[in-house]
Amino acid sequence: WAFMELVCRKSVEEASRDPGRAAGLARLAGVVAETVRGPEGWLNRVKGYAAAHNQETAEANRLWLAGSDPDNILGSPLHEA
Repeated sequence: WAFMELVCRKSVEEASRDPGRAAGLARLAGVVAETVRGPEGWLNRVKGYAAAHNQETAEANRLWLAGSDPDNILGSPLHEA
C-alpha cells in the first residue's frame, strides 16, 4: 500500500508538468492497489484511494466508503486528486 500511495503522490506532482506521465502513474497505482493484501475493508480503501487518482470518482467513492482504515493511514485521497 505504501508504494501505491507514493505512486499516487508522484502522479499528483506530475499533473501540471506532464499530464500523460501523471495518467500513467495513476494507472500504475491502480495496478499496484490490486496486489495489496489484507482484510476486505482495507483493500477497498486502498483501491478507492488509487481510483481517486485515476479520476474514477464514482468508483473511488464506492470503494472508499465500503472500506475501512481504522488507523487513518491513508487519509483522504479526495483533497489530493
